[in-house]
Amino acid sequence: MTGAAMGIRLEYLGSAWMTVEAVASIEFGLIAGSLALIAFGGDSVIELISGFVVLSHLRDDTSGPGEEGRRAEQLTSALLFALIPVIGLGAVYSYTAGLRPEASSFGILVALGAVVMCHICTRGRRGSARRRDVCP
Repeated sequence: MTGAAMGIRLEYLGSAWMTVEAVASIEFGLIAGSLALIAFGGDSVIELISGFVVLSHLRDDTSGPGEEGRRAEQLTSALLFALIPVIGLGAVYSYTAGLRPEASSFGILVALGAVVMCHICTRGRRGSARRRDVCP
């Protein structure tokens, strides 16, 4: 399997997980009344959009970095930068509203799933990048 094909498969896997993570986090956050879980779901939505940008680039341009690659990188960076106010505003709101962290078994399950999926995807992405000769 080529590095690009492996990267595409990993992005599909990552996107599938981000969809589950976003929906579950937001839904369970609403059920449990947990702002932290809802914010985690918002983070997952932004990461999902970012993953679609990467997937689009991998599917359209498998020959390596170029103008499209730079645009995809800039858009991905902007989306991830958008997480800063999401996290910051959530923290400020929690502090000013006097919210305390809540325990949630659903939240723990989502977090454990995220740890496992991040590990799987990171290892695979490194291997894919090395095969495409775009990783140091």
